[in-house]
Amino acid sequence: MLRAVTNGAGAANVPYVVAASAATGMSTTGDTNENTLATITIPAGAMGANGIVRITTVFSYTNSANTKSLRVKFGGTTYQNTSVTTTASARYQTQIHNRNATNSQGGGHISGTFATSSGNPVTSSVDTTAAVTVLITGQNGLGSETITLESYSVEVIYRP
Repeated sequence: MLRAVTNGAGAANVPYVVAASAATGMSTTGDTNENTLATITIPAGAMGANGIVRITTVFSYTNSANTKSLRVKFGGTTYQNTSVTTTASARYQTQIHNRNATNSQGGGHISGTFATSSGNPVTSSVDTTAAVTVLITGQNGLGSETITLESYSVEVIYRP
């Protein structure tokens, strides 16, 4: 069982790192399947009814006109699904938050700067009183190209 970290006022809101790697080097190449580059487990009860999971990823990939898909999934729901083409790297932040219940989430991802989006926030109904799996995946548009997960960090902010 995780012990909540509290600030001076007693509120449990201090972020802590669940997983991080700057030496992943996990790549997908040779096919056009969606391939898992990292699997992270959010411990049961780690979020609380109003908690947040923040996932930061850095990818590199073949710079071409072919579409490459970069994804982050939380309990099976895709919260980030970004298509990239004629660039060579990307950094994203995906945030998922419980909505005053341990089985109701909302969130999405941010590319570049904090900005507006034409898409609606993603929602899910994952039971966070149980352990939740986060998958970071990549899918090439052409089998001879490569996507590499250069680094990631997964933080949890517990809020009752």
